[in-house]
Amino acid sequence: MWLRSTAALMTIAALTACNHPSPADQHNTPTPKANASDAVAATATPGPAWLQGEWKPYSNAFLGLHELTVTGKSLSWAGCHDVPFDIVDAGENQVTLRLPPASACKLNDIPPTRMDTIRLKLRKDTCDLDVSIFASPDAARRDEPSAAGLYGKPECPAAKT
Repeated sequence: MWLRSTAALMTIAALTACNHPSPADQHNTPTPKANASDAVAATATPGPAWLQGEWKPYSNAFLGLHELTVTGKSLSWAGCHDVPFDIVDAGENQVTLRLPPASACKLNDIPPTRMDTIRLKLRKDTCDLDVSIFASPDAARRDEPSAAGLYGKPECPAAKT
């Protein structure tokens, strides 16, 4: 009887050990790998406070892209959601953003132009935003946008007057 009880306890101990990693195994457990956009988002400088929020298209060129939503470190727009950005240039009321190469942000032209660099300039009324989209950093340096137009904040007090 004693032998049978000891064997049963050893079996239970062995099964329990299978379900719980040993202390040595816990240190060797692989950690999940972060993707490139997670790394960019973690290190990105937040956009200016005036840029954050929801912007609605006023220009016909941007009606098909719908709303632009900007948070501190990412944007959602035209089929791309929570895409991190890098600020490559900034002034008092303007900012130039660069999207990661793997982003799905595209214009609705044919063939679709990938959004690489976006220049945003707040107008004096602080309710309207001049938007220029560039297909590459070189196009941005040459000031040759693939699309340009106007977005606005409808809830802005100046927009209601």
